[in-house]
Amino acid sequence: MSLILIVDDNETILEYIRKILTPSGHTIISHSSSKGALKAFFAEEVDLVVCDMMMPEFDGFYLIK
Repeated sequence: MSLILIVDDNETILEYIRKILTPSGHTIISHSSSKGALKAFFAEEVDLVVCDMMMPEFDGFYLIK
């Protein structure tokens, strides 16, 4: 299965997406900060990133680049 990185500053949304994807057998890494997500992205071989576009530290557009 896939390694999926979920990034959102809203913990409720992180938990909701995690609950949807986990039963499918995917491995989920989630972060509520864009800085933490960026570190995780370079530390792991991530297959998919699900990212909020409006976050406090830096936005999703920056993170995706």
